[in-house]
Amino acid sequence: MPSPSPTRSHSFTLEAEDLAAFHKHVILKSPVFNRRKWVGTLLPPLVCFGAWWLYVRSQDNPTEAAEKLWWLLLYIPIHFYLYPRRWLQKVAGLDTQLLEDCKKSKLLGRRRVVLSAGGIQEHNPLSEIESPWSKVLNVENNALATFVFLAPNAAIIIPQRSFDTPEAYADFVQDLLGFYHAVKPVRESS
Repeated sequence: MPSPSPTRSHSFTLEAEDLAAFHKHVILKSPVFNRRKWVGTLLPPLVCFGAWWLYVRSQDNPTEAAEKLWWLLLYIPIHFYLYPRRWLQKVAGLDTQLLEDCKKSKLLGRRRVVLSAGGIQEHNPLSEIESPWSKVLNVENNALATFVFLAPNAAIIIPQRSFDTPEAYADFVQDLLGFYHAVKPVRESS
């Protein structure tokens, strides 16, 4: 990877869509969110099958009891077909809800991000954040922005739409990653 330029800065306006994209990114990666998705996928069919099995085993003639309640087992493939679609609808609804909540945020407004060998700085109307690269937890991208995580749920958001061209965004992110990865070996050994 080529070495980053000595200092790089970028000014932009953080909008509600950028903040909503960050929140969605964090929620979708959350262990609680993923656990809830898998519990919702697997638990109802297991309960259905368990109830059917216990009922059949408790009867004098298990074969006859199983034949009477065969229709109960139809719920299992129907659930596996419908539940992922309901989950996707829930995630799509999350976009709308997050956007409405983020429009009220005081975090919106002008920002200036400065990258240097010493760390990353963000200047905004409410505060100034300065963090050395060794304290940066992670740098993650999605289709809308780059997130520099300073804590598990706190990040500096650099939206792609704030750059004139995709190439300018790619250059900025490459410099950011160059600074970040230059310190990463120090962080891993400590």
